[in-house]
Amino acid sequence: MMIRNAHAARWLLTAGALALAGCEPEVEDPAAHACEHVSEAGTAVTASDVMDANTPEIVLGEEPHTVTLAAATPGYVRVEIEGDTAALLFAGTADVVQGLFHGTEEESLPEPSPNDLCAEDIPEHYDLDFHEAGSYYLELLSAQGGDVWLLLSSAEGHGHE
Repeated sequence: MMIRNAHAARWLLTAGALALAGCEPEVEDPAAHACEHVSEAGTAVTASDVMDANTPEIVLGEEPHTVTLAAATPGYVRVEIEGDTAALLFAGTADVVQGLFHGTEEESLPEPSPNDLCAEDIPEHYDLDFHEAGSYYLELLSAQGGDVWLLLSSAEGHGHE
C-alpha cells in the first residue's frame, strides 16, 4: 500500500503504534482542526429562504462548508441529527449566525467566542447541544451578503464537552 499524504502516513504510524501498545489514538482537538482547514472552501451551499426538507444541509463532520448568503435577508441551512449530540460550530465571519431552530421551534443560541487558536481567521464559535434527533436549522444573516465559511464538528476532544 502506497501512502501519498504525509499527514495520513503519520496518523497511520501513530495509530498503529498506539494500537500495538493497547491505546486508542488521541482525538484531534476540533478547534485546532478548524484552524488547519479554515483556508479550504469545502462544500459549496447556497442558503435557503425557508426552513423545510429542501433546505441545503451542512454535515456534522470534519469538512468545512462555504455558504452563499443573500444580502440583508435571512438564509437557512439544515443539520440532521440522529440523537443527543454535542457539537461545535465555527464561523469565519462574525455576527452571521443569528438563530438555531429545531423544526420550527427556536432554540437558545449560546454566546459565541473566538477560536482562541486562530481568532483572526475564526472570530466566532458556538458550543451547540442538540438534545434530540431531527432537523435543525441555522439562521444566517449578512448585511452585505456573500459567502461565509462554516465548520460543524463533534465536540469530542474539546474542553467544552
